[in-house]
Amino acid sequence: MLTDEQREKRKNGLGASDTSIIMGYSTYKTPYQLYCEKTGAIDTEDEETELQYWGNALESAVVKRFSDDNNVVVTFPDTLYHPDYDYIFANLDGWIASENSVLEIKCVNSFQRKQWDLATKDGIPLNYLIQVAKQCVITNASRGHVAVLIGGMEYKEFVYERDAALEELIIQADIDFWHCVKNGIEPDPINTSDCRMKFNESNPDKFAQTTFKTANALTKLTETKQEIKRLNEIEEEYKVHLMSHMGNAEYLVGEEGEILVTWKANKKGTRVFNIK
Repeated sequence: MLTDEQREKRKNGLGASDTSIIMGYSTYKTPYQLYCEKTGAIDTEDEETELQYWGNALESAVVKRFSDDNNVVVTFPDTLYHPDYDYIFANLDGWIASENSVLEIKCVNSFQRKQWDLATKDGIPLNYLIQVAKQCVITNASRGHVAVLIGGMEYKEFVYERDAALEELIIQADIDFWHCVKNGIEPDPINTSDCRMKFNESNPDKFAQTTFKTANALTKLTETKQEIKRLNEIEEEYKVHLMSHMGNAEYLVGEEGEILVTWKANKKGTRVFNIK
């Protein structure tokens, strides 16, 4: 878990979790949003979510499980910096001195189980792989470990073996991004949230003239919205069929008893329909 001091240091450089954002592999933040944070254009003091709270609370338990299963001692060093670039750093979840390796802890919800089940065959998910690879570069570790707690009850371990080509891409991405931060070169917006952040004020006296590309984009958007409407109608038809079949049941299960659909009440008492 990060200390207040470590959180403050994160504003002055690029931590291990920043690089997956820079390289476009984060589902939580875009490069433009990260740029705004690093340049101070937006405030990064967010209230801790329930997921973050429980992730921090369970982290020590996952470390103990890893330590017990592998018969190793895990220590917790302070912020570590790249030997050549003082703005590239990592806050490790753990360090295993006996094998010169880093430990990354992930506490994820049950909806991410499929991602980590696939990781058994396909390897560590790329956004997390980038994070642990960067930690290995900074520490010159022999390898990296990722210990994952899924849904508070399922534990998995993965190993990252050093990949020089990947690590070179990671460090170069950090160098290029920090150059943009220090020189005021904004990344292009990649979603509507970026656009709202970048252009948060309107000018009622200003007009934007259409171009060939914008006219084409408008046509495609109109066609897409019509197609979405059609698909939403089909989706509604299928949902009605499934809900009618389930009735008062909270679960729809398959032939082997696996849960396929849930239709349960939330805290407000409203039933929420979810496909697993």
